[in-house]
Amino acid sequence: MKRRLTRPGRPIALKLLVLLSVPLISLVGLWAFAASLTAGDGLRLLEIDNLVTNLADPSEQVNIQLQRERLTSTEFLSSAAPYRELINQRSRTDTAVAAFRRRASLQENVSPEMAVQLKALNEELDRIPELRRGVDARTIDTIEMITTYSDVVDASFRMYDQMILVPDMALYRLARSVSMLGEAKELLSRERAMIVHVLATGKVGPSERALFTEMSATRRLLHAQALTHLGPGLDAAHRQLTAAPVYRDFVAIEDAIRGQATANGLPATSSTWRSSSENLAKAVERNQSEVVQGLVDRVSPTATNILVKIGVAGGLGLLAVIASLLLSLRFRHVLVRELAGLRDAATELADVRLAGLIDRLRKGASDHQVEPLVLDAQTTEVRDIVHAFNTVQSTAVEAAVDQAKLRDGVRHVFVSLARRNQSLLHRQLLHLDGMERRAEDAETLEDLFKLDHLTTRMRRHAESLIILSDQAPGRAGATPCPRSTC
Repeated sequence: MKRRLTRPGRPIALKLLVLLSVPLISLVGLWAFAASLTAGDGLRLLEIDNLVTNLADPSEQVNIQLQRERLTSTEFLSSAAPYRELINQRSRTDTAVAAFRRRASLQENVSPEMAVQLKALNEELDRIPELRRGVDARTIDTIEMITTYSDVVDASFRMYDQMILVPDMALYRLARSVSMLGEAKELLSRERAMIVHVLATGKVGPSERALFTEMSATRRLLHAQALTHLGPGLDAAHRQLTAAPVYRDFVAIEDAIRGQATANGLPATSSTWRSSSENLAKAVERNQSEVVQGLVDRVSPTATNILVKIGVAGGLGLLAVIASLLLSLRFRHVLVRELAGLRDAATELADVRLAGLIDRLRKGASDHQVEPLVLDAQTTEVRDIVHAFNTVQSTAVEAAVDQAKLRDGVRHVFVSLARRNQSLLHRQLLHLDGMERRAEDAETLEDLFKLDHLTTRMRRHAESLIILSDQAPGRAGATPCPRSTC
């Protein structure tokens, strides 16, 4: 009669392959397709939304308040504005800065480039208190003050450059154009501060003319480039403003200041410079708000399409995940039970069985038996691991027993040698005692006492070795003869 062979268990590698192949193929296929079309755009879209909420909008309010504070500080230095008005404006600026930093602290997953620009902006904002002290003490030059405020605002625009992550190329150009219009508006604000300074001094010096020329040239360039890429529908208001008298009047002001000789006074038309620049600033502010709203209106449909694609891909992916989970649950129970049993058995071997054996051996027990691991496993690899654990256990037991025997043998050798030394030293002490009693010469007796002392110390060392070997010293004392009685 043939013996029935036990069917070997399936290898764990095969089970894992079956377990993971279907969900991996489904997920990789579906999600790779979805990610290639929508996931990257969707993530960037969500990131843009968070960046606008936590960084762009609050920093824009900071820029607006800084522009007003710069203008008010210029008026204060030129004695055209009361100090109370400057204090009120600074309070509004501080409120905007605090709101910006509070919102910025909530922003997560900031890119390294964005982190660098955000740090630079915060460092520039930290310079404001020192700048204000210079304005209050009137120890800072107006040009230097305007430049320092401008550096702070420039840091925010460098941060905006890292935020333009719109996936659609047309929307990217539009967003870049809106950003350039914002920079042009900032340069207009700087020119307004310069105009206040020029009107207060009554002339245009070389430094003022050089700085104003740079500002006006950069503003015109940014304005022209932005209108080129702004596209129809959004550039109408700006082009109308460019053709309006208020814009032409301001361009004439720019030309007048740029061409003004150092020694000459201001022309008669300078009396209208401030009002003309204020009117243009209001119109630009209104047009900028309309352009930003137009950008938001164009981004919304694109965002909706991207979200729809993400939803469809996510639905299909969810179905694949459900199918994968159902298939995985079929094999989960067996694998979890076997691996958990193997883990518990290995833990018991390490923490209980071998530890108990070592403790028994230290106490001198003769019981060296440790039961082998028994685990009902269907997987070949798990059974092999159990067999390997049993082999390791047997080897560890043998090594522990051999080590215990070796320690016991070494201990007996030390005890034997120590007792022999103890006996010889005891006999030597007896001989020395007799010689001390017979000695008559003082110097000889002194040497014998020294030998007696050294021999006593050697005997104590032998007794210490016996005690360290866990044995009683068992010494029979022979007290040396006192020197006075020898």
